[in-house]
Amino acid sequence: MRPSTPRAEDARFRSLLDALDEAYCTVEVLFDVSGRAIDHRILDAHPALERHTGVSNPIGQLASVLVTGGEQRWNDLYGRVANSSVPERLEEGSDVMQRWFEVSVTPVKAVDDHEVAIFFNDVSARHNAEQALPQRTLQFETLLNEAPLGAYLVGADFRVRAVNPAALPRCAGIADVIGRDFGDVIRLLWTGDRADEFVQRFRHTLEKGESFLAADEAVLREGRGDAEYYGWQINRISLPEDGFGVVCYFRDVFPATWRRAHDSPTPRRSTVPFLSPHRSPC
Repeated sequence: MRPSTPRAEDARFRSLLDALDEAYCTVEVLFDVSGRAIDHRILDAHPALERHTGVSNPIGQLASVLVTGGEQRWNDLYGRVANSSVPERLEEGSDVMQRWFEVSVTPVKAVDDHEVAIFFNDVSARHNAEQALPQRTLQFETLLNEAPLGAYLVGADFRVRAVNPAALPRCAGIADVIGRDFGDVIRLLWTGDRADEFVQRFRHTLEKGESFLAADEAVLREGRGDAEYYGWQINRISLPEDGFGVVCYFRDVFPATWRRAHDSPTPRRSTVPFLSPHRSPC
């Protein structure tokens, strides 16, 4: 096997750099007489640099020319690495470019040459999503808590994520309901095959995205002899931090159900017989 020549090794290294998804360039850091880094010149760059920064034809150009109003903190970073020969890695934003970058800077020659290599990725989309997450979460919680219906949320891990104020009375007697496995909660409210049916229905909605609506069902709680009537539905929704969950909305339809069926004033609940084999998980 013929040994590789320096030119062949350089070509191989260059092909590896060009195949990177992240941007790469080498720069010469320029200092003033006081030793402060004031600019940098692009010595080499590979094609991803334009995709990540929007800057075209950078080789041989000064950063101050390529990007009007360039930010001094980048010169400070490159000058610090050039002087110390100690690599640095950070995530930093550019107000001028309106982007955020994940940056790795390392020296490539002797200290006196003031040359550093820079690898970086445009992570603006991820950064903006992380910044927006608290606001989206707050908006989501407000919508849930202010809903005029009872509502609770089951997360992708099939644990109870939230219960709004209107739904809390239905969870009375269940300790630490938030964070509990939804199947365990259902089996504390209902028993037997009906509890398994509810769990399967929620899992199906979570996995397949198919909603379920029960417009008018009678409910007989364990340990109680009176009937309750609810309209309820479950839907798969996107969660603020990505992924899916299942939200259940429900409301008491007992008065309307009785008036529609009997054309008479609503009686006390304890006098209403349980007429339906169905139960609601809400």
